[in-house]
Amino acid sequence: MKTFYLCLTIFIFNTLPGNIQAQSVEWANKGGGVLHDPKIAVDANGNTYVSCNFLDTTYLGVDSFISAGDSDFYLCKYDSVGLLKWAVQVGSVLGDFTTDICSDSAGNVYITGEYYGPVDFGGIILIGFGTFIAKYSSSGTLVWVYRIDPLHGISIGNIAISSSGKLVIGGNIYSAADFGCASIITTAPDLKFIACFDTAGVCQWVTTFILHGYLLDISMDGNDNTYITGAFLNSVMFGSTVLNSNGSQDIYLAKCNANGSWEWALNAGSSAIDQGCGVSADNFGHVFLTGFYKLTVPFGCATYTSTGSSDIFISCYDTSGNCIWVRQSGGGGGNQYSFAITSDMNSNCTITGSILDTTHFGNFTLIPNGEKMFVAQYDSTGFCKWAIVATGISGDRGNDIGSDFSGNIYVSGPLWLAGIHTFGNYSFAANYYNNIINNKDYFLVKVNSIGSGISDSQSDLYSFNLFPNPTTDKLQLSIYLNKQTNLQFKIYNVLGETVFEQYLISNFGHNNYSFNLSDLRKGIYFLNLVVNGLSSVAKFVKE
Repeated sequence: MKTFYLCLTIFIFNTLPGNIQAQSVEWANKGGGVLHDPKIAVDANGNTYVSCNFLDTTYLGVDSFISAGDSDFYLCKYDSVGLLKWAVQVGSVLGDFTTDICSDSAGNVYITGEYYGPVDFGGIILIGFGTFIAKYSSSGTLVWVYRIDPLHGISIGNIAISSSGKLVIGGNIYSAADFGCASIITTAPDLKFIACFDTAGVCQWVTTFILHGYLLDISMDGNDNTYITGAFLNSVMFGSTVLNSNGSQDIYLAKCNANGSWEWALNAGSSAIDQGCGVSADNFGHVFLTGFYKLTVPFGCATYTSTGSSDIFISCYDTSGNCIWVRQSGGGGGNQYSFAITSDMNSNCTITGSILDTTHFGNFTLIPNGEKMFVAQYDSTGFCKWAIVATGISGDRGNDIGSDFSGNIYVSGPLWLAGIHTFGNYSFAANYYNNIINNKDYFLVKVNSIGSGISDSQSDLYSFNLFPNPTTDKLQLSIYLNKQTNLQFKIYNVLGETVFEQYLISNFGHNNYSFNLSDLRKGIYFLNLVVNGLSSVAKFVKE
């Protein structure tokens, strides 16, 4: 019988010294007995939602789940300090599973997957077989579940949400699919789709494309544009744009606008296997992409040659598809992989994956003990701010990543090898269950990377302070500049909505600004300050 042990531990990571602000690991949890790598979503307040597929018996805190027959899945919530708040189980006598998860700023969580047989999602029972999208509230109550038929006609692999509340899902159509706003019947091989829903579960539009390869990640920006990435062979067409691979498996990045029309697409690759694994679009016009490549690859604004078997890349594009910068991480002779990426309100982007040998991230050099999970953060200009790697026995990797409105980072991933895994001064046992090789343990860790958010700086270009905080009606901003420069101020609420915006030209030296907040409701807000393209965010409270 498979068991699931949940324990609260602390992960300690190794990193070489750097000239950037320090980060600390706040908490970590370990779980076990899952069939596939866990997927996570993070809301604005730092609550983390985890979806996992399991067999037999699973234990979460004082709760235990027993699968109804074959595989079931659970959805659970951890608060910002790592305490388990609730968990729900879904399953039938046949195999049911989830594939992806996302959350909105209010803490509602959305999951995708497949079910076989009558399944109770928490008050709504679906019969037959099919794929689904389900919405749960921040307290774990089912809000709605939407079924897409038929089961063997479609699969859903990805889901994402915009700050305005639009949902997009992506996957494969094998024969037929009824989305509600569109029905598709096809005999074409390798047909992929993107479908848009509102947060009430009503279909808005569907678009398709033929891709011999993989759709691996999906993201949305503040204007409801959708960005996808993955890998393809031969050729692919997005609207009128045709991409041709460079002899083997290539990376692609494509944009679909808010109405479901393709705007642009690009690819990069060599004659070897290259793959785009993660994409994250922020609300400030950046589209961040990560993955791995081999040999020599032209990325549009830079060309890199791998130093090992495969190297990591991270790149930044604008919303028109123009390449802004590309960075490479490699160094050893083994495989280095980046599997996931997230961006925050500072326009920092953070990646995670696994490294096998000595690997360089900007000015940081990480030395793993076998295959180990890493986390690295870059600012909007491509400067690596910090990089860390887990210690202990080989056999773990970062598989999914998220961030909250304060810039804290959350990472999950599998523990591949049975035995004692050590993270600094803390150790725990990882296991396989019932001799099933893909039934494994996993970790969930929170990394605090930006401090309090009340004062900040960008290298030696500028520094600023925000006061009083909390405030009642007026907010003062004091900023020191090393030269005359352009400033952009934006204030966001916790839903990501812009409530104030102003552009200024400021002088060298000290500059002071006052914001009248009398018209704002009480609550938490974020001031986004952009200085010559460098972005910082400070949180403040209106009382």
